[in-house]
Amino acid sequence: LCLYFIMPRQVAVIFDLDGTLVDSRQVSMSATVTTLREHGFGNERIDESSYNYGARFITPRRLAWQATGMEDDPCGPTLANTYEKLISHSISPDNTPMYDGVSQLIHYLTSQEGVILGVLSNASSNYTRSVIKGHKWRDVMSVYRGADDVPAAKPSPAGLNALLSELDISSSNSVYIGDSPTDGAAASNANMHGIGVTWGNNSLTSLEPHFNEVVSSMATLQSSIDRFIQQCRRQDDPQQDQVLSKEDEKEEKDEKESSPRRRVSWQADVIDNEHMNKLRTDDEYWDGR
Repeated sequence: LCLYFIMPRQVAVIFDLDGTLVDSRQVSMSATVTTLREHGFGNERIDESSYNYGARFITPRRLAWQATGMEDDPCGPTLANTYEKLISHSISPDNTPMYDGVSQLIHYLTSQEGVILGVLSNASSNYTRSVIKGHKWRDVMSVYRGADDVPAAKPSPAGLNALLSELDISSSNSVYIGDSPTDGAAASNANMHGIGVTWGNNSLTSLEPHFNEVVSSMATLQSSIDRFIQQCRRQDDPQQDQVLSKEDEKEEKDEKESSPRRRVSWQADVIDNEHMNKLRTDDEYWDGR
């Protein structure tokens, strides 16, 4: 007796951070207002729509846009330096809480053999590492990077490509989950499957053009990831395809053999065979004599 065990094909599940795994809006908006005020831009508050739009940029470009309306303004790096100092001393699980269901989702995915988790954020590497550490994800995320850790920020595919190269997993066996059009564009540019989530900084209508699919609940996200994993393993593993094909054939054969069939006889020289086959029902077969 020979037993063959097929190792599950590795699949990478990569997440964005803010707006996808954690809700950092309050701490980020507070640090942004303080930064702008310290540099004389006088913003007493930032409305939610303005913050959500700016969240698609990396930190220097976001702050430049919120200060001047131009993301390329040269004040960006100076503002970002102040912002990073402020926020690096205030990050904790209390002010960057996980969205409901995230903990359970990560626990579930880490229990699945061959599933590799990672994070790619457009926030800084210091911030990304602080959040990962605070939530005790360093042991479950095989790789995590901020915008200054990769060759180019999203929507460039360079960051995702770098992560997949490090993990040695192809883009066709990888999915990226995020909450902004920038995330969807990065996934598409990297030839990855993209799943958008609506509990972050953007609406369903703004996300749909940029992702392969968009979900609005953690349960639906888990189902979508499960479905993607199974599709990867079925399409990319010829041996598993053969096993599934043989199982389908066996089921079809068993079904035919278990179906009641009635034997019908006729004289071949009297009744036309072709005509009788047209008349027969599905539970009959013709026995010419």
